[in-house]
Amino acid sequence: MKQPLNWKQIIFGLIIGISTIIFIAHCDSTPPKSDKELYFTFYNDIVARMNDFDNKIKPFQNAVAVKEHLEAINIASSIEDDVTQLWSKLQGVSVPDLQNKTAQKELDQAKEYLSDAYFNKSQALKAFVEYSKKPSPYLMAKITKDSNQTQTLMLGGSAKLIAAGGELGLSIDQIKKGSL
Repeated sequence: MKQPLNWKQIIFGLIIGISTIIFIAHCDSTPPKSDKELYFTFYNDIVARMNDFDNKIKPFQNAVAVKEHLEAINIASSIEDDVTQLWSKLQGVSVPDLQNKTAQKELDQAKEYLSDAYFNKSQALKAFVEYSKKPSPYLMAKITKDSNQTQTLMLGGSAKLIAAGGELGLSIDQIKKGSL
């Protein structure tokens, strides 16, 4: 005749059963992504956020380009907060952890340069709003400096982004397409 299970055996069985269920639930059945897949996820995410930022600021840039200063001031004032939020979203894009450490370093630098470039764009917009309230040579110099630095940082960030893809064996066409 079998003896009934005592409470220690029941608790031990429950602990083993629950541990097994938790272990199975946390095991990911999908294989880890390759460096190329991680690169494209990052690339597409950061490019989408840069496009959102550029689309938001484009009417302001167009108004400045055709010297419609009142229109530019109105646009800049109305989009200032949105631009700050868009820069924060761009800043929040995380660089994936790649196996290829050279490509990883290139992506880290690309994100840093691009984030700084878009920060400069947002600062130039804010300085323009301030300049419209109280014109000063200092603010005009700041706008010019931020604009000049932005171009250099954009080129550097783009080059690093492409270099990371090249390090992973991707062609320019694949990189521009955003997928394999």
